[in-house]
Amino acid sequence: MLNRLLRFSVILSAMFCAHLASSQSDAFLWTAAGGMQDLGVLTGWEYSGGYGINQAGVIVGGLSKPKGEGYVETSFGWRKGLGMHYLKGMSLKNSTPMAVNNSGQVVGGGWTAEGQTHAFLWSLEGGTQDLGTLGGASSVALAINNSGQVVGWSQTPTGIAHAFLWTEESGMQDLTTLTHRSCAGCETFALAISESGVIVGKVGDHEGARDYAFVWKNGNVKVLGDLGGTGANGGSLALGINRSGQVVGVADTSVGTFHAFIWTDATGMQDLGTLPGGSYSQASAINNLGQVVGWSYDAGGNTHAFLWDLASGMQDLGTLGGLTSQASAINDAGEVTGAADLE
Repeated sequence: MLNRLLRFSVILSAMFCAHLASSQSDAFLWTAAGGMQDLGVLTGWEYSGGYGINQAGVIVGGLSKPKGEGYVETSFGWRKGLGMHYLKGMSLKNSTPMAVNNSGQVVGGGWTAEGQTHAFLWSLEGGTQDLGTLGGASSVALAINNSGQVVGWSQTPTGIAHAFLWTEESGMQDLTTLTHRSCAGCETFALAISESGVIVGKVGDHEGARDYAFVWKNGNVKVLGDLGGTGANGGSLALGINRSGQVVGVADTSVGTFHAFIWTDATGMQDLGTLPGGSYSQASAINNLGQVVGWSYDAGGNTHAFLWDLASGMQDLGTLGGLTSQASAINDAGEVTGAADLE
C-alpha cells in the first residue's frame, strides 16, 4: 500500500488530491493566531493548493480546473497585502510550482512547447528557465535551498527516474551516478534539500521492489529503513529536512499501515503516530525549530492537516469547512500552507 502512495506522491506530486474530490478545495495559510485562512482562487479556476512557503510568508501553489477527462493547471504566488496572483512571465503552460526560497526563486514542473514535462526555475527578474532532463522525456523540480541548489527527478534515456541536483554552475547532475556505490537498476527521487546541500528522497528498484528513504551527503547515501514494516511493497519516503539534519516523511509500520516519521542520525526513525482514531499519516515538511506538518486520517477516515512538535505532539489544524485538508509546507514563523475542502 505504501509503495502505491510513494509512486502517487512522487511521480504525480504536481497534482493535488483535491482534484479527485467533488467538493471545492482551496489553498490555505494557517497561523497559530489566526487559524486556517482561505486563500481562494483566481477568476476562471476551480481549485487551488499551496505547496511551498518561504520565511517571508510568500506562498506558491497550483490552480486547476477540469478539462476533458483531466485537468489543466497553472502556477500562482501569494503574499500578505498582495493576495493571489499569477507568476509574471511564467512561460511553461500547465505548470505547478513546488517550492520557493527566500530570494523568491520558484521551482516546479511544467509543459514545454513539445508537450513534455520539464523541471523549471522561475524568478521575477529572470522569468522561467527550463532545467532540461537527464536525457529522458520528463523531469520535475521539487525543492530549492537559499543557495539556489535545486533537486528533483528526471527520466534517463532508458526511461528510469533518477534523482538530480541542479546548480547554475554545473547544470543538472545525476545523483545516482554521484553516489559511492553502483545502482544500475535503481529508481531514485530527490525530494528536499537543506541549506548545506544535504538531500533526502527515496531509492528503490524501478520494477517495484521496496522503496526506502535516503539521506545523500557529499556523495554518500544512507538508507533509513522503515518503522518495522514487513510487507513486500512497503518501505519509506523522506520528504523534508531542516538545518539541523532532522528528516521527516512516511514509512511502513509493522501492522501494515504507514505513519509519519522524524529521523535523526543520533536517534534513528521515530513514529509520530496519527490523529486520534486514525490509522495512516504522512509528514510533508519540517522547519528549523523542529515543527512538522503533514496529514493524518482522523477517526472518521478523513485526512486532516496536522502540526507536530516535541512538546505538544500532533495537533489537528482542521479544514475550511469541509471534510479534508493536508499541509504541505511550514516556515520558521510557524506559518503553514496546504489545501483544504470548503464544504
